[in-house]
Amino acid sequence: MVIKKLSRKELYNLVWATSIKQITEDYLVSFQSFKKICRNNRIPLPPNGYWSKKKFGKASPPIPLPKYGTEKENIILYRREDEDKRDLGELSDCDKLKLEIENDPKVDLKVSKKLSKKFDPIVKATKFPETVNHPKKGGVWDYTKRYDYGGIGVSVSENLLPKTLRIIDTLVRALKARGHTFSFVYERSYVIINSIEISLSFRERHKRIIYTDDYGHKRSRLDPLGLLILITGEYSSKKEWNETNTISLEKKLSQIIAYLEITAEEELDWKIESAKREKERQEQEKIERQKAEIRNREVKKLKDLIALSRQWHETQKLRKFLSHLEENTDLNSISNIEIKELIKFGREKADWLDPTIAKKDEILEGVNPYDFL
Repeated sequence: MVIKKLSRKELYNLVWATSIKQITEDYLVSFQSFKKICRNNRIPLPPNGYWSKKKFGKASPPIPLPKYGTEKENIILYRREDEDKRDLGELSDCDKLKLEIENDPKVDLKVSKKLSKKFDPIVKATKFPETVNHPKKGGVWDYTKRYDYGGIGVSVSENLLPKTLRIIDTLVRALKARGHTFSFVYERSYVIINSIEISLSFRERHKRIIYTDDYGHKRSRLDPLGLLILITGEYSSKKEWNETNTISLEKKLSQIIAYLEITAEEELDWKIESAKREKERQEQEKIERQKAEIRNREVKKLKDLIALSRQWHETQKLRKFLSHLEENTDLNSISNIEIKELIKFGREKADWLDPTIAKKDEILEGVNPYDFL
């Protein structure tokens, strides 16, 4: 299948150069689906009668292409071949990617009937796990260190192992052909897509059988069904791809790879957005801290200023009291000598207490003037 990727401008040029009837004959898209593609991308269509008038040179000029979104090549049309009647105009992103993978010349999704002698190193490590040299730390396996060699986690019966290895070989080669890599840590394996790790493992489907033992007690056991399950992701992102008697896992490989790539892209977008929000949060916290520091400095400065004001007013009250005492006391009288000395002492200390003078006083050095307020 030939895939044609177009930008908005290219699709606009196609629409005004070729009738929609001809486009739907050339590509796997219906009339309504194509109109919806144009509507979603804000691409104006020729009015009714445009092509008839164009034959006689009477057609109106094309409607200008309005600005909208990005101009990336994200509009896909599929060339119609033979008698293919499918309408691929309204595919989901996953279905579009699935078709792209199936038509990628670098990707071979056909599972061989026999495992090649030159199988991938990952398949070799899966088949012979005892050959993998796990990194150690302090004499024990390091469960935190990632390394680029190892095998895929497999839990299947001996009869199902050859088929499992062939599917792993096909899947690993396809993922590598798509430009993805792998990492391993002890018994866990990950495919790395756009720096995002997604775990991969295989197990066999089982059926629970209820039976009665020789003593009449009800027991249960799990019997292997010879069918595979591919497990992608972990915890909340865990997803199981089940093989059935009618649909093999091989037929789901393109869908699985498409899912992995879209999941990785979504997680990367989420990480980028989270990092952006975290950066904005940190910047906002920094602004708030700076505001708080400025506020605290200004509050302290204002408190100090008010304290100096109180100190000055207390000094003025002291001076006023000393002046009143001087005016109402006969300082020439021998009996008032102590009051005269007190007034002199008070005025000297007032100059020390006055923040506008702050006269030095060796006796009161180290004493806080605020203690007198």
